[in-house]
Amino acid sequence: MVANTLRVNQDAFEAALPTLLKENVGKTAVFHDGELWGLYDDLQAAHAEALAEFGSDGIFLVAQIKEPRSEPVSFAFDLGLMFGEA
Repeated sequence: MVANTLRVNQDAFEAALPTLLKENVGKTAVFHDGELWGLYDDLQAAHAEALAEFGSDGIFLVAQIKEPRSEPVSFAFDLGLMFGEA
């Protein structure tokens, strides 16, 4: 059994992303124990199902299937907490 950590699930998601992008863009994936556990049409349904299965103390990854962003992300700028030229 693979150690179930967030990093293991993130690595599994990133490895599966090229395949997932072929037919599942816009869906939400749940990974647990380094394996794809389920695909859902929306984030809320995916999160609710994962919580029901693994509990609030369970370790799982819920991620939207979309092309990765190649530019740096500034959450402070996106949320309007930092101002300047984009």
